[in-house]
Amino acid sequence: MSTRREKARALFRERCYTLIRYSLMVLLVLFLASLRCSPWPKDGQTGLNAAADDNQSEYTAGDPYPTASPGLDGGSLSANAASGVSGSGESNLTQISLDVRDASMLDVLSVLAIKMNSPIIFLEEPRAVTFKVDNLTPLTAFQLLLQKEGLDYLVVGGNYLVGERERLQQDFYNRMILTRYNLQFISAQTLRGLIEELAIPLQSITLEANPQAIWVQGTPLSLGKIKELIDAVDRSENADPVEGASAIFIYYLNNTVASEMAERLSVFEFPDVRTVVLSYPEFTRQLLVMTPAALETRVRNAIRELDGIQPMLRIPVASANGQNARSKLEAQQHLLAELTDIPLSAMHISDDLSGLGDHDHGALILWVEATPDNINLIKNMVDIIRFIEEP
Repeated sequence: MSTRREKARALFRERCYTLIRYSLMVLLVLFLASLRCSPWPKDGQTGLNAAADDNQSEYTAGDPYPTASPGLDGGSLSANAASGVSGSGESNLTQISLDVRDASMLDVLSVLAIKMNSPIIFLEEPRAVTFKVDNLTPLTAFQLLLQKEGLDYLVVGGNYLVGERERLQQDFYNRMILTRYNLQFISAQTLRGLIEELAIPLQSITLEANPQAIWVQGTPLSLGKIKELIDAVDRSENADPVEGASAIFIYYLNNTVASEMAERLSVFEFPDVRTVVLSYPEFTRQLLVMTPAALETRVRNAIRELDGIQPMLRIPVASANGQNARSKLEAQQHLLAELTDIPLSAMHISDDLSGLGDHDHGALILWVEATPDNINLIKNMVDIIRFIEEP
């Protein structure tokens, strides 16, 4: 009996050892397979340089730009791509740092083309460049490099054509896009004068029937300069004087009554700006404003700032004394809430101030916790109620 048990135990141990050996062999095979699927960087390459070689292997020998060569060894290149982004969108969010000294222009453009995920065709003779940028998108680094070297570019069929500006305009003029810009304060003629003074290389046209629009044609770098110029000068303080041009609008206030806003606005002493307060200026929140068109934006901004949220104050607005004093103030409290839309929770009745401790028939005060304008509104309403109550 004991011999049969020993044989069974020996058979069980042998099967366990066989299963363990088989599991170890499977793990070893999987480990070796993973090593073959993950190639190591070449000697002397780490990080981005190895990735660059992998990407460059996708380009054929007929590509318009060569693969990276030892010309970049004089500098350093690093990149930090945003997580969760892949494909062409990654090149828009990637930030790179580039530091090259006496490197071939073709090599630098090759690296930028890989990071921009777009072919770059260099139309000029190769040259050596020294260039350094930190933490910029590939497109921005590309544009800065061209500005430094006095070059420009066009985008044709997804390809970046790089060369001298005159050559691009001569050979690819029909590829340039005609772009329209709408102006708000300055006229198109004024902008054209600024373009000529700054010698921005582009062509522009304007129409007498639409003096606030300009059409320009040029390279992407020139169009970018136009956008910067418009953002800098198309402001209200630079508005072209127009005879008799004015604006009239009604401003609906949120926290201030019209009479108070008109008084505050007068402190700014805007030239030729007038305000008209409609009926019941101490209650209405509609302010009619007449202003020169060039000042409209500044006036609107000033009103919006003055109409901001105000601090809360606690001010007594009414009182009652003697018989049924509390009932009188409670009735006033409800009436004021209905007339002004100020909630009952903002109005409070005090305890007896006479010292007799009679909370219903003593000397009581109605006080309000609200903004200064709302308190003035309630006080004006209380004065009207008293005027009506008097014989």
